[in-house]
Amino acid sequence: MRKSTAALLALAVMAAVGVARSADLWWWHRQVLSTAESRAANLSHILAEYVSESFAAGDSSLRQLVIHGRHIGGAEAPPGDWDPTLLAAKATLTGVGSISVLDRGGVIRHSTVKTLVGQSRSDDVIFRQLRDGPNDQLAIDTPFLSVREPRQYLIPVGRRMTDANGRFDGAVVATFIPAVPRGFFRTVDVGQRGIVWVFHPAGVLMFREPSGDNAMGQTAAANRIFAEAAGGRASGTIRGAVEPDGPFLLSAFSTLSRPPLIVAISLDRSEVLAPWRREALDSSAIMGILALMVVGALVAIAAAFEREQRARRDAETASALKDQFLMTVSHELRTPLTAIYGWARMLVAGTMNEHQRGSALQTIERNARAQMHIIDDLLDVSRVMGGKLRLDIEPIDVGRVVRDAVETVRPAAQAKGIGIDVRIDPAVGRVGADRERLQQVVWNLLSNAVKFTAAGGRVLAAVHADGSDVEIEVTDNGEGIAEDFLPYVFDRFRQQDAGSKRRYGGLGLGLAIVKNLVEMHGGSVVATSDGEGHGATFRVRLPARLGLAAPLRASAAMLSDEGSTADEPRRLDGLRVLIVDDELETRELFTTILEAAGATVACAESTREALAALRGDWPDVLVADIEMPEEDGYALAREARIIAHERGTTFHAIAVTAYSRPEDHARSLAAGFAQHLRKPIDPSTLVTAVGDLEPALRRQSAAGRQQLQ
Repeated sequence: MRKSTAALLALAVMAAVGVARSADLWWWHRQVLSTAESRAANLSHILAEYVSESFAAGDSSLRQLVIHGRHIGGAEAPPGDWDPTLLAAKATLTGVGSISVLDRGGVIRHSTVKTLVGQSRSDDVIFRQLRDGPNDQLAIDTPFLSVREPRQYLIPVGRRMTDANGRFDGAVVATFIPAVPRGFFRTVDVGQRGIVWVFHPAGVLMFREPSGDNAMGQTAAANRIFAEAAGGRASGTIRGAVEPDGPFLLSAFSTLSRPPLIVAISLDRSEVLAPWRREALDSSAIMGILALMVVGALVAIAAAFEREQRARRDAETASALKDQFLMTVSHELRTPLTAIYGWARMLVAGTMNEHQRGSALQTIERNARAQMHIIDDLLDVSRVMGGKLRLDIEPIDVGRVVRDAVETVRPAAQAKGIGIDVRIDPAVGRVGADRERLQQVVWNLLSNAVKFTAAGGRVLAAVHADGSDVEIEVTDNGEGIAEDFLPYVFDRFRQQDAGSKRRYGGLGLGLAIVKNLVEMHGGSVVATSDGEGHGATFRVRLPARLGLAAPLRASAAMLSDEGSTADEPRRLDGLRVLIVDDELETRELFTTILEAAGATVACAESTREALAALRGDWPDVLVADIEMPEEDGYALAREARIIAHERGTTFHAIAVTAYSRPEDHARSLAAGFAQHLRKPIDPSTLVTAVGDLEPALRRQSAAGRQQLQ
């Protein structure tokens, strides 16, 4: 190629690059503004939830005080009936100035601040709201400056009291000190010139942070955000100045119903675009330099393009290798652990003869050395850091925990016209669990059910015994879960209705927390749904065996690794079992476990060998690994179902594998396995799993006899 041609080609390439870069900068400019607007909308939703939760504790205390007042005779009750309760309520709340009880005429009869007793509040806005408003509504007044020193702004909130006939009988009012939320708002990252707003529906500014002075109490009549929200919109975005002569802002707001407040976020447009401007200036300088590199530019660009492609291919290959590495490590760690754990449990049980005990000890030692080698290699590469959340385990009444959680969410359900049914099996005893954490699990599930159920819907909370376990079920007839999203419903930060236009708030952590807490208790949780529009069911299964132990304090690792014991081991007399696993030591372990329970056991080390055995003597139960050479356990299950159909019998199989992801579990069930058990497995768990198939085998045998008759 001639130099002139190379130069012209380079100039053409540079011109094309310049045009492309300009288009890229234009597109990026729009994306930066759109992303900032979406971020403001998401922050406004999050802060709206924070504001709502900030008032929730106070509202709960006010509800309790209203109930207390109804029991003791209302505001006219003597101080001895009111004062201790008021002081106790104030002690449980942070950032509260005073709590007062007003009679139906607006006169303060009782208060945590005695100098207020006897004063009239009949002309206050909050008293009129409570007197004339709906029966069950939290009222919030505009901020006012306190008279007592130190002088500070206070926010009155209150609830009305009623007599036995439902008539207005006074009010309970608390004054909140907004220092805590104001400090939190200052920590929100909105840039140096961004603003966090909270408006009262009466047109008063409650918070404007960060700010040098306290803007609380100022009028918001001229604010565009307030004007838009006051028009009845639940949420929205605004581009431009929101105050007279103010800077250009990207703003988003969310309107709360309880309490009735408007929460908004504003980001400074100039500040948002600062990185883009720097990039644009850098691009202009670079393009000027590149324009001078006429001939050498083409070669440099071609070389850079090739390097970029090579780097991308290397990165994609490295990512695939990383995923494969993690899966392999999991399998390689669990495989020797299966032999170690299983043989150790058999040694503890004392059901083996001297020869078997010697073989078990040799197997444990050999697999322990293999696992230590793997761990040493892993430690040379990186360190694994784990969480240290601890549980306070004690025997608790699961039914009471569920009822308490239902009562907590019932107000939200009633506000949407949703009915909550509770069914508690009286046969369910106590289980070992952390009361607070278990209630958090049930509350999260009930809250989700109420959130995603339309007005007039129904939610069911049930507790019943299921064998040796206790099952908590939360069912709704709401929106349901899409089939393609169901496997990811417990993943962190995953939401079915995601994006800037989602209808529901939340960070997508609730169900992930549920799963972690349940598993820390040694239990499991599953979600089922027939699809969107058909509701959803969440089932939490907890081992009742924990309740038999004395109260203890245990870590998550202790709970998840604890083996189960039984006074009367399950018997499998007469059952024929075929074990399929490519690991000899695993086959020997499972054979010893099942034969000790009375089963007749045959073994195969591959899918091909197992299929040959199935075409001969058909077993009652098939126990198979998933990862095996040439053909895996999924292929075995598919072929076994075909053979069962040809023989006119039923296929009963259990997958025992180191693959423990939710999608692995779902794939096993889809392939035809009745159960999916994770290695390492407790011997009694394996025996129980095989024994649980015995009723189905009896039904199959009875059906066969009827056909012969």
